[in-house]
Amino acid sequence: ALTKVDMLYPAPNSVKFSGVGHNGALVEIRIVSGPSGAIVPPAKEVKGGVWEMTATGWPLGTYQLTAFQKISIPGNAWIESPHFAFTSTIAVPDPTDIKYTVADYTPTFSGRGVTGATILIKKQGGAEAAPDATVRDSQWTSKSAQVWGPMLSQNVDLKQQINGQSSANWIRLIVTIAPLAPVITAVTQNGLSPDITGTCWP
Repeated sequence: ALTKVDMLYPAPNSVKFSGVGHNGALVEIRIVSGPSGAIVPPAKEVKGGVWEMTATGWPLGTYQLTAFQKISIPGNAWIESPHFAFTSTIAVPDPTDIKYTVADYTPTFSGRGVTGATILIKKQGGAEAAPDATVRDSQWTSKSAQVWGPMLSQNVDLKQQINGQSSANWIRLIVTIAPLAPVITAVTQNGLSPDITGTCWP
């Protein structure tokens, strides 16, 4: 029987299985339970004492799996080893390429994520920084519903959620908003001492 299955997650919705086995045997993996829609890769032959296979397109979630190796015998039959049970979780990745722009002291956030996921955008302490954003075609954007005003730094934390699962980390973004230039509205001639009036942030 196999005694260990190593797992790596090279890309979203993908998992690479590998381990050691009996030369010439085929290693097969079966899904016992987990999200629907996952297709198990074909059995792989053990060469040089090792094997590996990569599953792609698996929905996010936790899978209960078994792995075993089998050897062919005459009569087009197989001898299977006992099944080795293990668990694999394809987690929600962190949102990426997060950035912000500012117009009239109101920030707009954007970035990339998993299509169909929701991006949570919070100020430090948990208050809403901008409305939750839905990821469409791997991209999302959300504009704050409030004017923030000039500030040196405001910590904003973002996380991704889909199908009841969340990404592991809150991603920290530091927002800085410089004051806009003052607007001169009138210049009143007053001899050598003109009166200049205008508007700026209170």
